[in-house]
Amino acid sequence: MPSVSIIIPCYNEQKTIRKLLEAVYAQTFPRADLELVIADGMSTDGTRAEIAAFADTHPDLHIAMADNSVQSIPPL
Repeated sequence: MPSVSIIIPCYNEQKTIRKLLEAVYAQTFPRADLELVIADGMSTDGTRAEIAAFADTHPDLHIAMADNSVQSIPPL
């Protein structure tokens, strides 16, 4: 069970999501203890394909996708 979860809300981030994923991947925290949970607001620009391609080439990083079909952000 991962000890750290990084929650990433996103919507139509195809141009920038890979940079974010690469930055997380470059961290020195043990990947076995890390998970990414990406809450996608039903992107229409290929964001999900970009995430899937990254996940395919980086199988040692646990990436989970969650649908945010109402495109909401919890209040602070």
